[in-house]
Amino acid sequence: GEMAMIESTPRKATAIANTDCKLVTIDEHRFMFLIQQTPNFALNVMKIMVERIRKLNALVLSDK
Repeated sequence: GEMAMIESTPRKATAIANTDCKLVTIDEHRFMFLIQQTPNFALNVMKIMVERIRKLNALVLSDK
């Protein structure tokens, strides 16, 4: 959902948990507050996005 928050667009993916977990809903206003006020939150979001880009790159390169 972080990509939708950054772009202000609807979510395009579905998440399915493999185990029981507790979730917290974060709206766009709260997300932006966390990004601006909590550097570690922002860094964790960026790390997740980098990991996804690396996986996508690996998939694209493996198809060539």
